[in-house]
Amino acid sequence: MATRLLQGRYAWQSGLVVLLAAVTLVTAAACLVYVQHRLLVDAGERLAVAAADIADTLDRVLFERYGDVHMMADAFSGKMHDAAALTQYLNRMKERYLLYRWLGVTDAHGRIVAATDPGSVGLDRSGEAWFQAVRAGRSAHVTDFSTSEETGAARTVGFSAPIFDAHGTFLGAVTTRVGLSELEDICARNIARLKEQLGGAGTIEWQFLRRDGVLIADSLLREEGKANLQQLQVPSVLLGLSGATGYVEEPHERRGAPVVTGYARTEGYADFMGHHWIILVRMDREEILAPIRALLWRLGVVGTLVVLPILGFLYWTVRRLRQEWTVSEGRATAIQTLEATMRELACEPDLDVLLTRMTEEARTLTGSQYAALGVFDETGGELARFITSGMDEALKQRIGKMPEGRGLLGHLAEQDGVLRVKDLTRHPASVGFPDGHPMMRSFLGVSVRVHGRIMGRFYLTEKQGADEFTELDEQIMSTLALAAGAAIEKNRLIIGLRSAENRSRTLLESTSEGIYGIDREGGCIFINKAGAAMLGYRPEEVLGRSMHALLHHSREDGSPYPDEACPIFKASQAGVACRVDDEVFWRRDGTVFPVEYSAAPLSEHGCVAGAVVAFTDIARRKQVEAQLNDLAHYDALTGLPNRRLFTNLLPKALARAGRSKRMVALLFLDLDRFKLINDTLGHACADLLLKAFGAKLQGCVRTTDTVSRLGGDEFTIILEDLPCSDEAVLVARRILDALMLPFTIEGREVFVASSIGIALFPSDAKDADSLMVNADAAMYAAKERRGSFQFYAPDMNNRADERLRLETGLRHALQRQEFVLHYQPQIDVRSGKIVGVEALARWQHPDRGLVPPNDFIPLAEDTGLIVPIGEWVLRTACAQVKAWQASGHPPLRLAVNLSNRQFLQPDLVEMIRRVVQETDFDPHCLELELTESLLIRNMERTIDVLQSLHGLGIRLSIDDFGTGYSSLGYLKHLPVNALKIDQSFVRHVTTSAKDASIVKAIIALARSLQMEVIAEGVETEQQGAVLQTEQCFEMQGYYFSRPVPAGDLAAWLTQREGHALVS
Repeated sequence: MATRLLQGRYAWQSGLVVLLAAVTLVTAAACLVYVQHRLLVDAGERLAVAAADIADTLDRVLFERYGDVHMMADAFSGKMHDAAALTQYLNRMKERYLLYRWLGVTDAHGRIVAATDPGSVGLDRSGEAWFQAVRAGRSAHVTDFSTSEETGAARTVGFSAPIFDAHGTFLGAVTTRVGLSELEDICARNIARLKEQLGGAGTIEWQFLRRDGVLIADSLLREEGKANLQQLQVPSVLLGLSGATGYVEEPHERRGAPVVTGYARTEGYADFMGHHWIILVRMDREEILAPIRALLWRLGVVGTLVVLPILGFLYWTVRRLRQEWTVSEGRATAIQTLEATMRELACEPDLDVLLTRMTEEARTLTGSQYAALGVFDETGGELARFITSGMDEALKQRIGKMPEGRGLLGHLAEQDGVLRVKDLTRHPASVGFPDGHPMMRSFLGVSVRVHGRIMGRFYLTEKQGADEFTELDEQIMSTLALAAGAAIEKNRLIIGLRSAENRSRTLLESTSEGIYGIDREGGCIFINKAGAAMLGYRPEEVLGRSMHALLHHSREDGSPYPDEACPIFKASQAGVACRVDDEVFWRRDGTVFPVEYSAAPLSEHGCVAGAVVAFTDIARRKQVEAQLNDLAHYDALTGLPNRRLFTNLLPKALARAGRSKRMVALLFLDLDRFKLINDTLGHACADLLLKAFGAKLQGCVRTTDTVSRLGGDEFTIILEDLPCSDEAVLVARRILDALMLPFTIEGREVFVASSIGIALFPSDAKDADSLMVNADAAMYAAKERRGSFQFYAPDMNNRADERLRLETGLRHALQRQEFVLHYQPQIDVRSGKIVGVEALARWQHPDRGLVPPNDFIPLAEDTGLIVPIGEWVLRTACAQVKAWQASGHPPLRLAVNLSNRQFLQPDLVEMIRRVVQETDFDPHCLELELTESLLIRNMERTIDVLQSLHGLGIRLSIDDFGTGYSSLGYLKHLPVNALKIDQSFVRHVTTSAKDASIVKAIIALARSLQMEVIAEGVETEQQGAVLQTEQCFEMQGYYFSRPVPAGDLAAWLTQREGHALVS
């Protein structure tokens, strides 16, 4: 019987082993298929991304060249006459952008007038398709790959654009050639990066095809035109031609071997339509799956090493058991049966079922009538479970569900051992069994203990077929009691672990931080959902894989990040906790994101067993920090570095120059008459102008140079690494040349000029502050000539200080009543009578004496002080002429100059009306003198203002006529009463035939338009005679009288009333 039992259990174990082996093989095969699929998918996605990156890079590079020809066409519009300048510009472009094989410029007839290859100059390209397309279409033209005489046998892509003058006349074309080999290098660099991502293993091919499927370039053959892959029906080519991006498994068109091919098509960039080239990136399927073959070999070796010892151990165990059973068949039968029972029970997960079966097995194996197992609660005071075997339901009811542990059972629970009794009725400890318990004679009980702690009691009664329980029965019960205690303890630990796990999992899943754990080898042992989502994985896809290889393999720049340099590696190996504030992790799709993380070591049995890593995506925080940094260091309007960043960058540039023994040039720039532009166009348009000006400055310098905006219309440029000052001159001239073209602001053309001051390090200054002061002084010196540049000279700071002191005094002059008026009479030479006076402001400075108008009027214009000064001049002059009339002098016409800044004031007409009314001055005796440049700035507003002034009865005259941008078109629309001939023409009217002709023409023009004419600056009798001969009868100048104070002019009037001044 025992033999059959043992043989049956051996057969059952063998069958289980076979079943487990089969399940293991099936599972391994399924895993193998899955891993193979994932390898192919991952490789295909990487190849597709590489193809798309190459296509995007080609589009961007060609678009930049497309933009270059547009930019060069605009720049060459005014330089077509200067072939040397064109050639120099083309050579600089070729040196800066190595993609160019050749650049050239043709005239309107297709003849090359400038080129990077002197041998091309003079060639006729009027018959070329690109030239005809540019001339006919009047727009840029892009050719596909072709050869040309300029580049020899090399295949190139051509970019051409027409050149027009300001009137839209076709002047010629600029054309460039980009070489195929340079574009191949772009493909090769992208493939090299992909190969690094794949660990450097395997061969990656790429192909470059035209939109008709013809091969242009191949990474292995470097030959084009060998086959039309569209005609060969290559799947990746057909998919790429459709505009899709992705990957496909297909046979190689030449070798027939299965490959995985990523495909993409160039789609163009912005307004550049592109060529729709097809990019293919391939890798052999066998090379992709090579890691699986290596893995299978390693698994075979490891499996053999693991399985053979296990089989040997099992064989030794079975053989020993059989030997013991031969020695004692009965004992062996019981032990074998017990061991089989223990193995069966070890697989039972439910504690109640396990303990019930243990109780039944104890009764069966020992041949007892009754068996019972009581399990205490965790406090050890009360029974939590009471399990019986051999009792019917009626007996169970009499005993009770949870009997108390008194008497013998209580004593058993307190003892650490076995209690065996032959005749329980005579045993002194028999008292205490529950009421209704059946009478018992033989008894065997053991305490259930784990690590010295009482877990319960296990007992048998009424040995069947014998008077008492045997030593073998004790051994069986002790074994079962140990197993019961272990099962109870395990159950409690599992419950506790599950509770702790639930709490930990709730904590892990409720946090927005990514948290994962790794073992000593870096393999993932857990990861929460937030962390997996940030990395682009599902949690189960990460478990067991190397986290360093997944997310920390490279630095942000793509350079390798070795394990031993990683702080997380040190935490998992050496137990060194760390915190890193700013690094990058890599997502599944190959993109990076910034993180801060901390790593703490995991300990097990006192040894480092791995690490726990908590990380946070700080992209949003870095974005906010970058925005705050931009706000702090970059100008919000132009995006250029602001004053704070500029003052940080300049000392660093000087330090670098000091180490390299090179020169630094600092350029200070502002826009001439920007305040006038601001007042004329409004703040919104002025902001657009500043933004466009900043962009134009950036286009005039190198990428290594720094353009900054300090505020208002003040800009700076730091030019580093200069061999000599000539480089600064080139930049300054480039800026001034660029400003010759107008800015288009909201549909209107705006011309501006800039004054540029240049200071050099180390010759002009040794530190940043001094260099800034000197560049600023040079800029103010340049403003004296407007639209020019000026290098710093030592005396400029003195002039700048002088200007500052003059400006400070000017601001106080009105309050201190330092301004005075001088009056210059205007004479009608026909009668010799005084017909009017011109009021001229003078500044009686307390220290400098009488300051000439040319020294303070431009300064007043720049600072805006001309507005209150002008109102004071008008009010004072009106009051003075009114006083002369009151004292008996005849009425005189009063001429007052109106500045550009005054004319732009919105309340100009109201101010003049108020002054005339408050001084009780006859407006018909008031004449306002305006300049030509002022009148043509905004014709509509000018007409409205002049009409309003004319409506008040005020006379209007144009001062210095002929020196500005004279236009007969505006004269006929303006209510002008008189023209004043400028003294520069009058001065040479007797010695220069040209000046005499100009004077004669101005007089004739005034007469034809029914305007009066007056000549200023008459200094000799001969000049007056010539003017009178030409029918100009009103004059003023030193010949008649210098400008004199009001008191002197009153005496002069009294003395000469009734007397002619000229005969």
